[in-house]
Amino acid sequence: MPSSLSRRQALLLAAAVVAVPTEGRAGQQDFVDAIIRRIAGTLDASRDNSDWRNKYQLALRNIEDLKKTLQYGGTITSNPVAALRGELGERLKELRTEWEAYNNAEQKIEALRKQEAQGAIADIAGEMISRIVPKPGVLTPLAQARTKNAEIIRQDFARLKTFDEALEKIRDYKKNLLPAIHDTRDRYHGLVPLVEAYAALAPASFDGTYAGSFDGDARGSLTFTISGRQVSGSIQGRVEGDPIEGKFSGSVAEDGTLNTALTGSLRDASKFNLGTFPFRGNLNGRVNGAIGSGNWAGANKHGRHSGNWSASRR
Repeated sequence: MPSSLSRRQALLLAAAVVAVPTEGRAGQQDFVDAIIRRIAGTLDASRDNSDWRNKYQLALRNIEDLKKTLQYGGTITSNPVAALRGELGERLKELRTEWEAYNNAEQKIEALRKQEAQGAIADIAGEMISRIVPKPGVLTPLAQARTKNAEIIRQDFARLKTFDEALEKIRDYKKNLLPAIHDTRDRYHGLVPLVEAYAALAPASFDGTYAGSFDGDARGSLTFTISGRQVSGSIQGRVEGDPIEGKFSGSVAEDGTLNTALTGSLRDASKFNLGTFPFRGNLNGRVNGAIGSGNWAGANKHGRHSGNWSASRR
């Protein structure tokens, strides 16, 4: 009998020993989740807030608190920093698309100005509106604002009588849009220290889908996926008004260095419609599991273009 009781006591003691760490782990995870929610709240308060730089600094201190808390256990369950950077990246891309629509319209009107082809104003307005109207079903505040802008453009151009009036109106659009582009760009790049600090909290893992943009001699968007040590992706954009598209693939080293070969084509969009021209190049850089950046280059017998790129993991 005593032997049986002894075994029972041992089992109860073992159960108690197991139960305490389990409850402790659950409580520690609550602490981790609470700090992540605090970071998310701080970043949420930075949206459309002129004091966003101080909000970013506060979030950076929150990330340091999270780092210390993780030393005692718990895991990261979400990444509000990457989420906001992805949102800002999309907003910046939309604003630049709108700017490009205005810029292309301005160039066309200037080219047609001497021809006095009055009907071209309405045609150019229609093309410009089609470039900035968001896809059906997109109900974000930015999309709603852009839809409203399109209606204003439609009304403005209905009243125009000369090319000079059209040019003046388009230049007003560009002037008013520029502060929003600069502000969004600064917010987007201002998040880089936070993205890097958050990425350092967890073991490096490059796998996932990244989305971002490229600029320089050409401008547009890019996406790529990393699986293991392999990367593949695509680009889409414009070079001086001519659309380009391409694909790239390659490898990622253990330190995150990315090397890929790029192939694609450029389509002549001028009135001469000269056709499609292939090009080759590369897209290289580095990723850290949360963001990536680097440079790109493409060339054919007609010329060479290059620039930079940046992306965030979704």
